[in-house]
Amino acid sequence: MPCHRKRGRVAAHRVADVAGADCVKAELMPRLAALAPHLGTLDTRTAGPAPKTADPELLTPEHKAWRQEVLKRAGWKCQRPGYTAQRRHGGVRLYADHIMERRDGGVPLNPADEQALCAKHHSEKTVRATAARMRGT
Repeated sequence: MPCHRKRGRVAAHRVADVAGADCVKAELMPRLAALAPHLGTLDTRTAGPAPKTADPELLTPEHKAWRQEVLKRAGWKCQRPGYTAQRRHGGVRLYADHIMERRDGGVPLNPADEQALCAKHHSEKTVRATAARMRGT
């Protein structure tokens, strides 16, 4: 790509004087400007994300009863070791969590595969499990 300095032109939008970056910017700007009439814009004030939908399995009466049992057995407390947040007095949202995620082979409604976690610890656990799944470990 020829440099605009060699042609005697001055770049309208100069980036940084690093290894010809301003030359690249000068070459690309006319192409990008030509694309503008062909590209639409998204008004983020009116175009929101797709609505969330719950897994139908989580809406069954059996699952709701299982969730209540998990939270009751946990004493309405986050079961993360060393953490003592409570739902009733502290206003903490608790999740009935599968220790082994259902996607990884966890059995739904299994009493041996359950724990109550606050939102923070539930998110941390889910992120770790998702990352491990993506790595294939």
